[in-house]
Amino acid sequence: MKRKFYLSGVFVACMSLYAASANAQAPVITTNPTAEMVCQGTLTSFNMAATGASSYKWLVSTDHGITWSFVTNGGAYTGATTTTLEVLTSTSLNGYWYRGVAYEGTDSALTGTAILLVDAPASAQPITGPTLTCAGGSIHLANANVTGEHTWSASNGTVAIAADGTVTAGAAYGKDTITYTFHNTCPGVVTSTATVTVDTVLAHGEISGTASTICAGTWAPLEESVGGGVWISSNTAVATVDGSGNVTGVSLGTSVISYYRSNGCGAVIDTYDFNIETPAAPIMSATDSVGIGATLALSDAVIGGTWSSSDVTIAGIDVSGTVTGVAAGSATVYYDVANTCGSSEASMTVYVGTAPSAGAITGVDSVCVGAQITLAGTVAGGTWTSSNDTMASVDASGIVTGLHYGLDTVYYTVTNAFGSSSVRKKIFINQPPVVSLTGPAIVALGGGYTLTGLPAGGTFSQTNPAMAPLIGYGFFVVMKSGTDTFYYHATNSCGTTTASFTIYLAPVPPAGVAGLSNSNPFSVYPNPANGAFTINIPSATQEAAAVVITNIAGETVKNMTVKTGENTAVVLDQPAGVYFISATTASGVQYAARVSVVK
Repeated sequence: MKRKFYLSGVFVACMSLYAASANAQAPVITTNPTAEMVCQGTLTSFNMAATGASSYKWLVSTDHGITWSFVTNGGAYTGATTTTLEVLTSTSLNGYWYRGVAYEGTDSALTGTAILLVDAPASAQPITGPTLTCAGGSIHLANANVTGEHTWSASNGTVAIAADGTVTAGAAYGKDTITYTFHNTCPGVVTSTATVTVDTVLAHGEISGTASTICAGTWAPLEESVGGGVWISSNTAVATVDGSGNVTGVSLGTSVISYYRSNGCGAVIDTYDFNIETPAAPIMSATDSVGIGATLALSDAVIGGTWSSSDVTIAGIDVSGTVTGVAAGSATVYYDVANTCGSSEASMTVYVGTAPSAGAITGVDSVCVGAQITLAGTVAGGTWTSSNDTMASVDASGIVTGLHYGLDTVYYTVTNAFGSSSVRKKIFINQPPVVSLTGPAIVALGGGYTLTGLPAGGTFSQTNPAMAPLIGYGFFVVMKSGTDTFYYHATNSCGTTTASFTIYLAPVPPAGVAGLSNSNPFSVYPNPANGAFTINIPSATQEAAAVVITNIAGETVKNMTVKTGENTAVVLDQPAGVYFISATTASGVQYAARVSVVK
């Protein structure tokens, strides 16, 4: 029969036991080995007992019960064939599984499985995690020793620490010593310590001083209501500040003076705007001359001053520093400043005179694309410019070059110390006329037709007046068959351009000429065509037809075979003109048609 065995002991793993024989004398396990947790270097025992057994063996698994092998005496093991297996423990055996086998003849029984857990003596490990927190904040600490019993503690009330290593800071600054106590199976207790610092969240202070504006080259003190920080100037080119808060003016402007403090909980900055003033600076101007009736803007780097003129009958000046020329001559302009630096004054001489006249531009007002014209100014010493250099260019001598068709403006500017004056001239950039000539796609004998030539106003000519004489302006009548080419000529100041148009009238084919029978026409459409058209040869019965297409010179330009009664697409890659189409069916019937190709 088959028996089931139930494995017991701490950490005992369930496993299937093999079936014992049906012998009624098979051993019966009465005691199973139990799991052991020991320190390395100790001697531990696994025991089993069975009724009806005459011999015993022990098995060991190093891979958690996947494979098993018999234990042999020697090394760490004794009693491998007894009911008691003794093991000299070491960390190399940690986690091994053991079980016993009881035998009676050929019958056997397996015990349950016991696990050997070997601990090494505990050693202190450092506390890890942040050691700085802010008042009312929290941090988390940890230790690598976790397999065993452990406790956290704090040396004073600055912080509190929970069992999971979470530190909660109190409301005040201070330090506390955190202790981690650990012990495992092996005798002995180890401790680790770390110091935790609690910082307070900084509050803003206030900067005060006896002045916020000083003159460059002087100094004034500042004070901060809270100490422990450093002084900083945002612009040392304007003002500097030393470690005691003394501000020294360097140049005109404003600098932000800051007091910076920081700790582990952040930083705070208190600020104070400090203005540095200077005496009146030199007056700034693009020039020292202005025309009569014109204006000149003056300025000074130091604000808050007043402007005046030594002679307002020559040069007047307003509160913003704008000078107006009144009469020819010179006057002195003053800028007076009164500030923390005292009273100061800057001055400059302004000259007033008559602005020049640019005169006029002489020369023609049009030029052809690619050609040149020369312009001249009636007043010497001026400069030339073009409003659109891509349309026409002009050099320093007044030579204009046409670049693109259109309209451009050329300027001539004369300048002296008292101003400048410009004159301008519109220049038309022309080109030879763009000519087109169109007419009828098909002509017939005796018909009257009209040619259209653009631009209007041109003249017509032709090569064969006898075929299609011109009766009027662009109107002609077809008098006989043949070829005639018409020309349309248009002329402007940049030259003459000609366009051409050719007509062709084929003669009536003689009766009986193969491929040109007039009695059997067939469908061709569209007609005129752009080179692509469709043909359909009528027939009472469908049959093959050989098609030949020739030009007006009688040269064959295309051969093809089609079926009568069907639409057949034809693509004729040939120049514009008239083409003859002849078709001969398999039964000998001939057809003829004509198509005009226009492109």
